[in-house]
Amino acid sequence: MLSDFEAPKETWDLHDFKDKIEYALQRKTDGNTFFTKGQTDMAAKKYKKALKVFSYDGNMSDEEKSKVKLEVRLLWYFVR
Repeated sequence: MLSDFEAPKETWDLHDFKDKIEYALQRKTDGNTFFTKGQTDMAAKKYKKALKVFSYDGNMSDEEKSKVKLEVRLLWYFVR
């Protein structure tokens, strides 16, 4: 039902790492879907959103930084 729909959080509402990585990985998945359909412009937009959520977070632990690098930042090569 439509009443069961929950709008995703906005990036400025994502305060902890768990929320940020979930947001980024969902955008990455969305981007991959567009990419496989040949819609590379839309894929790039999703990938950029995935990366942007970490662009202003300087308080990540080394473990979190590694996770972002492995799971999200590899997208950077596709959106440059």
